[in-house]
Amino acid sequence: MGLMDNPLFRAVLNSGYSYKGRRTIMGPKRQRISKCTFAPLVLASIRNLPGPLMRRSIVIEMRRVPSIKRQGLIEFNENDPAQQEMFAHVYVALRHWAWHTQVNPFPDMPSQLSTLPQQAWGPLVAVADACSLAVGDIVRRAAITIAGSAEEPRLLALGHMFEIFNLPLDADDGVVVPKEAHREINRYKEQLTSETVTATLHRHDPVWDAWCGEDGKRQPHPITSGEFARLFRDWHVRAKPIWSHGSNKDRICARGWRYEDFSELWADYDIGVTPSHASKVIDLARHTKRKRGVSTDDV
Repeated sequence: MGLMDNPLFRAVLNSGYSYKGRRTIMGPKRQRISKCTFAPLVLASIRNLPGPLMRRSIVIEMRRVPSIKRQGLIEFNENDPAQQEMFAHVYVALRHWAWHTQVNPFPDMPSQLSTLPQQAWGPLVAVADACSLAVGDIVRRAAITIAGSAEEPRLLALGHMFEIFNLPLDADDGVVVPKEAHREINRYKEQLTSETVTATLHRHDPVWDAWCGEDGKRQPHPITSGEFARLFRDWHVRAKPIWSHGSNKDRICARGWRYEDFSELWADYDIGVTPSHASKVIDLARHTKRKRGVSTDDV
């Protein structure tokens, strides 16, 4: 689709989520053409789309149907009279419902959803409420289940950092070590170099291959170690020099991350905390301060 190389196309799609969405372009005769871009949009893609578009979308992961269930499916055939009749009945029913139903354009949204998921799910929740209160509750629960984890980039990064620290060091599906020397520095559930984390991110989730910056306005590109590190700055967690084992003259140093620097944050956001461990987490004042991006030195 050219989304990675065509900024105008991306801008049109990014602005279409809001009823105020509008783009002005220059016509063939140098005239300004302004058009409303607010419209429903369905995209299918093998890889992830640019970050801002993903965060403004309802993402449905498609998987191949198991062969045991495939036998019961009906293959779509637009020339099949039976299917034509069925779709005609559905169209008439939907049109009648649309003409005779009052929809609240500003429904109450679940507080568990952040701003962008609320905007994406708003129209579906409004339609569901117009059907019945029970249907509205079902759609709200679905929104929390599907989009509740589609939070801001720094929370996504925090969750991915936990998963990477728990990957094996010497396995095909483990961490990606870009430099052989870093194998001596990396230690399971203890420390990882910044370059190791960034290289593993790109294989771990394609969303980091199309990073557009925290504001979503930059050209899509693979996220760098420095950009990834900036996502943790509000929590005052920074990459530090980490060393390999051995005598002083043989030790190797590189900038990296320590497992212990994230343990409190993971507990605060219930990332990797099992029910048995959750009861042992104590809500100290410093935890609350770090959640708000306040240095623990100020407590």
